[in-house]
Amino acid sequence: MLSRLKANSYGLNIEWLKVKNKETLHKIRRIAVPWSAFHAGQQRFLTQIERDARWRLLLGNLRGLFPNLTDIYLFIPVVRQLPSYDSSSDRHSQEPAKCKSLRPRLEHILENYDVVKLPACDCLEKPSTLGEAICEIRSVLEPEDGNELDWVYRDWRQSLKVHGRWLAREGLDMDSLRGVPGIEVEKAFCKEARRETEDCNI
Repeated sequence: MLSRLKANSYGLNIEWLKVKNKETLHKIRRIAVPWSAFHAGQQRFLTQIERDARWRLLLGNLRGLFPNLTDIYLFIPVVRQLPSYDSSSDRHSQEPAKCKSLRPRLEHILENYDVVKLPACDCLEKPSTLGEAICEIRSVLEPEDGNELDWVYRDWRQSLKVHGRWLAREGLDMDSLRGVPGIEVEKAFCKEARRETEDCNI
């Protein structure tokens, strides 16, 4: 799980390109990254040429770090701090500090991805649902014939699959966080959890 993996208008953030243990990264086949990992930040109204150039660089960065990658999981934390746009630490809503000390657990998303809303962030061009985010990535991985990106790492791209997941934390009492100022609990995840519990009790 790469909770700090981030892209910007120039591909991946520079600190990721300086990772030293690349032999270990080359063995990785599956990664889980935040829902916002591939957002373009404050860049807005990109032309198609600019968008293709950005994705070409981003794909090159990813392939250089993870040449054997087969699966990308976009995760949405089920407990989040509401965005604080005057914070210098991060422009997206994050998990509260208490959550990060607990073991992470990726849960399947039962809802249709197209109805799962993404958390708020101040990126200027961004998808609004998980379905849109995944479609955006898939459209780059599986371009139409003649597309400008078609020649970029074709075999590597075609082996990649993109999925959605909830990021939960083992041992976290989510009920105790309801109504706490500045904390958001994902309603869709709670609804799915209740449904699974009811099915088990039948």
